[in-house]
Amino acid sequence: MPENLISPSSAPDTRASRPRWRRRMGLETVCLTMNLDAVGNMPCNPAIGGTGKGHLVRELDALGGRDGPCGGPRLHPVPDAQPGQGAGRPLPAGPGGSPEVPAGDEAHAGAAGASDPAAGEVVGLRTEDGSVRQVVPRTGAVYGVRAVILCSGTYLHGRTIVGECVEPSGPDGLHPSGELADCLAAMGLPLRRFKTGTPPRINARTVDFDRMEVQTGDDVPVPFSFSTTRPPENRAVCWLTYTNEETHRIIRENLDRSPIYTGVIEGVGPRYCPSIETKIVRFPDKPRHQLFVEPMGLDTEELYLQGFSSPPCRRRCRCRCSTPCRGWSRRS
Repeated sequence: MPENLISPSSAPDTRASRPRWRRRMGLETVCLTMNLDAVGNMPCNPAIGGTGKGHLVRELDALGGRDGPCGGPRLHPVPDAQPGQGAGRPLPAGPGGSPEVPAGDEAHAGAAGASDPAAGEVVGLRTEDGSVRQVVPRTGAVYGVRAVILCSGTYLHGRTIVGECVEPSGPDGLHPSGELADCLAAMGLPLRRFKTGTPPRINARTVDFDRMEVQTGDDVPVPFSFSTTRPPENRAVCWLTYTNEETHRIIRENLDRSPIYTGVIEGVGPRYCPSIETKIVRFPDKPRHQLFVEPMGLDTEELYLQGFSSPPCRRRCRCRCSTPCRGWSRRS
């Protein structure tokens, strides 16, 4: 065996601390991630669940996933996403608290032994007879494997676009993964570019909450995890506000600077969260559009302005000044 080849069997035996599914299957696993401090980070919408993801969180929980148990105890508002739609429709949803979730998720990954976490950027995969047999991190070490699960997120050749400013980046200022993307393309795997459309964060100290509608969660929240013994509690609220005719006028006058309409953004965006420009162009008869203001956590002044993505930087400031949301934060 080459000196730099790391076999899963060479890791210390910690069978007592492994979760049941791992002991039952007799697997040795390692989780390679660029930054262990970012495990469980929520750089886009600080929410877990909803009509599109609530059932998925439940399914992951049934398979031994950590999303539900780690997010459940720290939920903020937890509204039932589809109340009154039949017995099969209720889906829990609620912000998970971005600054709080990573510490809990990382603790579970390390202490509960869901996998052996290791910091490192994967830059290549090596195949043999049509199967992946080795994983190559940037450090030059080689991991011998029988299978690989890639959770690439928005890292593969990731870019951040703030108005007319474009730079290579992963989420929240982390490094993009360019070499791994090139490796996958060289292996013949098709790659597509998607647009996340993440809106800016704003400073709660600059927001006029009296002009907004409070959005509370359910009185008795339904937990995400079947194993939850202590029901979650609502410890914060969200707010609802709207754009207005002045907001729409500013956006229409600056569509020539919007990356959506100048061709800078090439990816396909999700249907369920179009940019604010797209809403105004597609629905010119609408006098206003909803904006949800969500807390990024219990111990931060950052608020997530859901529904207000992608305007150029200077215009974004003018647009926000036409709504109750006026301030900037470090992520804008």
